[in-house]
Amino acid sequence: MGPDPIQALVEENEKLQVGKTVAVNWIDAQGVHHGRGRITAVKPKRVRISLQQQQDHNHRMVPGRIIEVPRITDTEYWSSENCVTLEYPGNKKGFPRR
Repeated sequence: MGPDPIQALVEENEKLQVGKTVAVNWIDAQGVHHGRGRITAVKPKRVRISLQQQQDHNHRMVPGRIIEVPRITDTEYWSSENCVTLEYPGNKKGFPRR
C-alpha cells in the first residue's frame, strides 16, 4: 500500500504560511482557472493568494489579483479544482509532494 494521498494533502495544508509560493486552482463565473501566487493570509478555512501568474482558457495573466480559495479543512467548498498546494521544484502542476 502506498502513501495516503488525502493524508498528504492534510499535512501540506498544515504547512501553508504567509509568503509561501503556491499553485492554485479556482472556479468562478468564467470557469476553471490555474495559476501561481504567494499566500498573503491564512484563515482557518480559506487562504488568500496574490496571483503572480494565471493560466486559463483565455491565457490571461493578472499579476497582483487577490483571490481566496478553500483549504482542505473546508469540506463544503474544497475540491481539486478549487484548492491551493505548495509549489516545490519540479511540481508545477500543483500536486502535493509524495
